[in-house]
Amino acid sequence: MRVLLINPPYKEVYGGKVNICYPPLGLAYIAAYIHSKHEVRILDAHALNLSTLNVCNEVLEFNPQVVGLTSTTPVISSALDIARNLKERSPNLVIVFGGVHPTVDYQTLLSRYPFIDYIVVGEGEVAFSELLDSFEKSDDVSSVDGIAYSKNGTVRITRPFRLIENLDILPYPAYELLPMKKYNSVPVLPLKRPTLDMITSRGCPFNCNYCSTNRIFGRGTRFRSPDNVLGEIHQLVEKFNARSLHFVDDTFTINHDRVRRICKMIDDEFPGLRWGCNSRVDTITKELMEVMHQAGCEWIAFGVETASPTIMEYLRKGINHETVKKVFKEAREVGVNTHAYFMLGLPDETKEDIQKTVDFSIKLDPDFLTFSMATPYPGTDLYNDVKSRRLIVDDEWWYTHTSPKFNTPVIKTENFNPQYLKKTVKKAYSRFYLQPLFIMRQLNRYCRLGFGRLYDDINIMFKMLS
Repeated sequence: MRVLLINPPYKEVYGGKVNICYPPLGLAYIAAYIHSKHEVRILDAHALNLSTLNVCNEVLEFNPQVVGLTSTTPVISSALDIARNLKERSPNLVIVFGGVHPTVDYQTLLSRYPFIDYIVVGEGEVAFSELLDSFEKSDDVSSVDGIAYSKNGTVRITRPFRLIENLDILPYPAYELLPMKKYNSVPVLPLKRPTLDMITSRGCPFNCNYCSTNRIFGRGTRFRSPDNVLGEIHQLVEKFNARSLHFVDDTFTINHDRVRRICKMIDDEFPGLRWGCNSRVDTITKELMEVMHQAGCEWIAFGVETASPTIMEYLRKGINHETVKKVFKEAREVGVNTHAYFMLGLPDETKEDIQKTVDFSIKLDPDFLTFSMATPYPGTDLYNDVKSRRLIVDDEWWYTHTSPKFNTPVIKTENFNPQYLKKTVKKAYSRFYLQPLFIMRQLNRYCRLGFGRLYDDINIMFKMLS
């Protein structure tokens, strides 16, 4: 069969302030898994800066029998626009949705939008492949696990999807089907260089109330073996000239022995490779950071979220601020750059809580930080809470084409209004990024790393502050 997998555009959702571009690894894994049986292509509409009309023209030129659309919540309206237009122009085209948002809200999607034929619920490789097999054999998909569909006006779902326990059985993502030169995911400005994503594990054992990871990948973590990870690094370095990698695992540092083995392999075989990862302050030590830094780790991103113990407990983050301060201090001593993420505008948060978080972020002295407006996504306990308490501005903003632009509040609170929150975030960014210590550090880094990207990074900085 001819199969086209689409990553919808999402730059407009964030008000044109998306300065990084991630490869759609989920689609690349699915493409690799099915390519031996089917003719498959990937259309990354975001990376290629395609409009909905452009996407439809590209699809119809390829003339696929099946189109698969992935979607997170912020871009579900874009995915729906594409699917609607495709179905109008090619009624016999089979349209399949997958990804985080379709998984958690398949009931609404199928009951409201008849142009969606099927939804893959959960992990996609096996389910989508078996769904394609069912198309070739018959129209009966009831034996395929993890598939939702509508029949005679009733939404139905087959048996729960099966997690792939041994991730090493998966082929490496089909990077060759992606516009690899378009991607740059590194979040740390002065280190900005062509950086490629890869994921070495799936799932997370933690229980933060704002996250829906376990709805796709289950509770707990499944790891790829270090040898398998190394093989993919070889491919990225040798075929795509990667010089910098971003391990986008939810928490790269859960298994210390595995991290040490991966670090030794990188240090032995790719001494010039630079990389970064996501971590938690309660899953890392100074000794591990030293091992990682020796192997080329330049930055680590940590979710700190808030300085309020009460709000931290509400989020079920499970970390304390003394550990946060300790880990950030140790990272600076080791020489690893830190990126701290904070979340503002949560239910029951006060102006005092927000100011405390801003003050804490400055005193923490990370190399970089990001303030995000708390956004309750469907499938999370945070969403269920704010919906039950009627604290959300529009509990279906993703379907009403009013998706919030970058850093736009969607949670209502009696403690402050949205204008206060937006103004506070802008001031907080200015306070951090315009402080003399930060500017001196960046100038020092540019002196060491070169000034080639200084102009671009200054433009990015002004967009963040605007």
